[in-house]
Amino acid sequence: MLDDNDRKILGHFVRACNLLVARFITDDDLKEAQERLKDMAYLIEYTYGPEFITSNIHLALHIPDCCRDYGPI
Repeated sequence: MLDDNDRKILGHFVRACNLLVARFITDDDLKEAQERLKDMAYLIEYTYGPEFITSNIHLALHIPDCCRDYGPI
């Protein structure tokens, strides 16, 4: 029921969440999660416009840094 861009957005989000909620997270996992979240944000902006980049989407880009600083979620 979702169009192609919405499936990609959801896919990036789900993969990033799976990586970030793991009990043990490697640096490669954090890099992949960061890239997935950036790709998700770019696709949202491309598909819906910059007004859809809300503060929550922006703040999600900082979650991998928080995991580096404080450990797994």
